[in-house]
Amino acid sequence: MSHDALPIAWHVTMRLRVDRLIARMACEYRLASRIILKLGGRCGLLAHRVVDTHIHALVGPSREQAGRFALHVESSLQQSLGFGQPFEPARFTPIVDLLRIPPIVIVSIAGS
Repeated sequence: MSHDALPIAWHVTMRLRVDRLIARMACEYRLASRIILKLGGRCGLLAHRVVDTHIHALVGPSREQAGRFALHVESSLQQSLGFGQPFEPARFTPIVDLLRIPPIVIVSIAGS
């Protein structure tokens, strides 16, 4: 595999600046998921998973789309779930082949 390969997607990780749960109840998980799905449809969302204190998403193919996705999701979740704390800067990891998709995202794809 070439080190210059273009990403086929981006693994985006979003976490609040304070260590707290993204969702505490099933209805909050469902709301967060609906927000992610709605906004992700505009930005190339392939899969996502809300996991306790953070969110994993597979977005692609461009870094610009992934950044726009993270910005909109964080803003919408802040408004809808009222965290009272900002998100730390989202982390973006390029996915250059299917073997490098993080296991948590694979579970999300399989479970959908």
